[in-house]
Amino acid sequence: MQKDNSLRRNIFNIIEIGGSGHLAGHFFDAFMVILILLNIFAVAMETVQPISIEYSKEFLYFELFSLGIFIIEYFLRVWTCVEYRSKPNVRGKNNFRIRFLFSPLIVIDFIAIAPTILFSFVGFDLRFLRIFRFLRLFKLMRYSPALTSLGKVFYAERRALIATLIIILGLVLFASSIMYYLERTVQP
Repeated sequence: MQKDNSLRRNIFNIIEIGGSGHLAGHFFDAFMVILILLNIFAVAMETVQPISIEYSKEFLYFELFSLGIFIIEYFLRVWTCVEYRSKPNVRGKNNFRIRFLFSPLIVIDFIAIAPTILFSFVGFDLRFLRIFRFLRLFKLMRYSPALTSLGKVFYAERRALIATLIIILGLVLFASSIMYYLERTVQP
């Protein structure tokens, strides 16, 4: 049986339990929220061409720093995920990790870092994928109880929301088709 004060358990308490656990967890949560908000701000500022040109090197360094932090956080979450279980089963740890990798918040964490990794290592231009860095905003769900509650509501009502989305898409297609046929001769 593992000791309760193992390194993995301590890291789990800091990154998963967060501010309610102890001072280091509170600092970690605050740091991550600020980093995520600064990333969203930086991505928005990069869309302004004069700012992007003048500060391109700073944006690159900040992106690399953020990417490093997010990758470390991602791997620490995967490494410590078995601490969710009250009695870790050595035989079942890998299966639990695999299921954990497909949980919504970890998928969001992966999607938040994947475009930058692809952009860095793939030989062709994937700059259009940089827009997906805005998905880092969804990482805030982990740090906000209100956003977590909203996420649970979306999950609970997913069937009704999907049906609503299908109806709205159908209405948009129907209305746009009508507009096309009405205006096609007068619009270039």
